[in-house]
Amino acid sequence: MAQLHRANALRASRSLIVLVALATGFALVYMPAQPGVVVAETADTSSPVPSLYSSPTPAASLDQATPAPTVDPEAPSSPGPTLQPSPDPFPEATAEPSASPLAPFAVTQHSFARIASAAAPPAYLEPGTPLTDEPRYEVFRIVFDVGNADALDRQFMPTLEFTSDGAAFSRVADGMTGAGEPFHVAHEWIERPGGGTAIGPSLVTVPADAVSGAPERVRSSGVNPLPIQTVRAGSTLSVEFSVSASAGAGYNATYVFRLTDAGAALPGASEATLAMSARPALGLTAGQRSGVPGDAAGRSVTRYGLQPSSTSVHAPAFNLVSDSCVACHRTHTAAGSLLTSEPTQYALCASCHNGSNLPDIASAYAGVPANDAAARAYYQHDPTQVSGPLGQTNDCAECHNPHNITNSAAAETVSGWTASGMLSGIAEVELEYQLCYRCHSSPATLPSNTGQPPSRYALDKALESDPGNASYHPIESAGTNQTAALANSLAASGTSPYKLWSWQTTSTIRCVNCHADSRTADAALASPQSALAASAGLPVHASPQRGILIQPYQDRLLNGPIEPYAAVDFALCYVCHSEAPFVDQTGQVRDGLNGTVADTNFRYHGVHLSNPDVMRDRGFPGTDIDTPGYGSGFAICAECHFRIHSSAFPADGRTPGPRLVNFAPNVTAPTGGTLDWQPLSGSSPGTCTLKCHGAPHNNVEY
Repeated sequence: MAQLHRANALRASRSLIVLVALATGFALVYMPAQPGVVVAETADTSSPVPSLYSSPTPAASLDQATPAPTVDPEAPSSPGPTLQPSPDPFPEATAEPSASPLAPFAVTQHSFARIASAAAPPAYLEPGTPLTDEPRYEVFRIVFDVGNADALDRQFMPTLEFTSDGAAFSRVADGMTGAGEPFHVAHEWIERPGGGTAIGPSLVTVPADAVSGAPERVRSSGVNPLPIQTVRAGSTLSVEFSVSASAGAGYNATYVFRLTDAGAALPGASEATLAMSARPALGLTAGQRSGVPGDAAGRSVTRYGLQPSSTSVHAPAFNLVSDSCVACHRTHTAAGSLLTSEPTQYALCASCHNGSNLPDIASAYAGVPANDAAARAYYQHDPTQVSGPLGQTNDCAECHNPHNITNSAAAETVSGWTASGMLSGIAEVELEYQLCYRCHSSPATLPSNTGQPPSRYALDKALESDPGNASYHPIESAGTNQTAALANSLAASGTSPYKLWSWQTTSTIRCVNCHADSRTADAALASPQSALAASAGLPVHASPQRGILIQPYQDRLLNGPIEPYAAVDFALCYVCHSEAPFVDQTGQVRDGLNGTVADTNFRYHGVHLSNPDVMRDRGFPGTDIDTPGYGSGFAICAECHFRIHSSAFPADGRTPGPRLVNFAPNVTAPTGGTLDWQPLSGSSPGTCTLKCHGAPHNNVEY
């Protein structure tokens, strides 16, 4: 009887324990959701939304946890022969390990996806397949499927980490920051209605699709860690990150990524492997050549066949026995106002310089487009104009004194180049640039810029070339950039397919090293052995290139979305500068190591001008450099070096600065920010704060 009472009492106590456990369970179920705890929420019954992209093979559902077998306390034990007293049939209850309130919560699989373009859907690899041969700057996706096999919902904070040594993991940066970061969670580009591309949203969520079986999905493009996510009971959540390798990622290096809960490792298939590509070959344009030293004596091109001054009709012997004056003048039958044999100066000069005994001056103007003053497109110093756009005529005598011409070459000085013998005798012209200033600076009347876009402004060249400016091309004095990188770019070792001259950072240059007949340069470039000295007679009468440039230069029209890099677009720059930094797509510091030459202070020149993974089809597809926000393809030099003579008149509103950096109107300030650029300074990195080609740069280091 005592045993019966004892059993009833024990059953009553067990019932009480069960009631307490149930009450505790209900309390846990209806507690407010907190990070890192199990919560129960109403199942999502919303209608499935079509996926924004093709989903990888969904992970198999986790099986529900099988309850552990329990022992019935009422089951009789089989008695066996024993000499010991029989055990108490109702022993005191002993504590057994209880099952965890959390069912398995783990990463069930991972996969990568490549993104070819904004128009193409991502190409997902098979789950568990490593991503190999990955280049820098290309955006890829990494996906982790997180399964929750519990009957309760689970919350966690998805955080992407990486390691290169298999030991210490680091969080992947959320956006472009320091230049040394190997990876960052990157923005993806999406097609813009009406054309072009734009940066997509930073966070995309896609509900589960009951039809296809695709799990609920959340994707980050620029955010790491993600906000706290809930994985529904008995379901799977796909967590995606859009990632890009930056200049800090090593070529041929292997990296491992993992998904964590705010840094806490998750069990399962949480680690994904990526192998970087080999360093790409430098894509130099064919026909690389070195230049002639700019300060070498060189040879003077005697284009006009001048004789020594004692016998030249342009330096006559003024005496009663000489008849050299009659080469141009007639005493009784003159046709011109100065007793010249022809009615105009140009006709007089062309009567001898006609291709018979002397080069044909008329050929300099043949095949050259006419000047278009409305478009500010000038190709020639038109000798027939009566009153030019600068208020002057272009008579030959504006630049040449026909009575005092010699065949002496221009010579470099620390204050600029001397005027050659072909320009001697012009009043107040001792240095060559002074002749140019007679029309292209005050006191000449420059055309009004009212109604003109900034790329077509007529600016005072004397003010632009003033050595007091923060930066300038060295016409009157050596430039302000005296770095070794610039020296290597200008040196003969800094080759390009259009290289004519090599310089030192202490050199001065001539206006005609940039503004001269391009056909003269083309003839020199036609043979790798041909050398055109910087001191040569470089004719500036006309050129097929706008601006009377010695080689082409793209400065008003931006590249189209898929227009490839072409060295000829920047041939004017390559007349002096090395091409290598502009086709180096790695973003690696060019410091003389790894087969590089220390020939630029800005490591991302090639990334902007020739790397398709960064620049192709990125942004609004307008091509007018004067329109804010335009630009969708490879960058051009003029976007960062808009006013190329100097930084004296910046169009970007910034204080004039070094390195000829002044931004074109299409480059704008980032949203809520101020347009800014700071150069490298010792061990301190340079920074960019701007928005170009649709991409914001917020204090990005280089």
